[in-house]
Amino acid sequence: MIKNIVIIACFIALIFSGNLFAGEKFNLADDVFRIVSAAYENNKLAAEKKYKGLRINLVGEVFSIKKNLTGKPTVTLKAGSLSYVSCEFSKDTPDINALMSLSKGDTFKCEGTIRSFVLRNVFVEDCLIR
Repeated sequence: MIKNIVIIACFIALIFSGNLFAGEKFNLADDVFRIVSAAYENNKLAAEKKYKGLRINLVGEVFSIKKNLTGKPTVTLKAGSLSYVSCEFSKDTPDINALMSLSKGDTFKCEGTIRSFVLRNVFVEDCLIR
């Protein structure tokens, strides 16, 4: 019970602070999208300075698993209505077998570096499964 209260308090603090957790804590894909997209829509230069290159852990529901245009494995997480966080892995990722076993709707956890925000999509690169 206390553990649940602590988790809820952390997420409430995240929602009201407008910051993402770096380090070992996990960010919900919805929160990553909401915070990063709001920052980019307000001031792209300031948002890039604050979030581009930030290494985060995130968790969310799998929307799709595929290769992107450059041939890198990518897991796209739902982050609300028509909003997504795309998690890009290296072409030679050691996680390839685990990625191949994923299904749409699975809960997925990974670590990655925020790269950009484009058209309702936060792009996270250099991902590893957590």
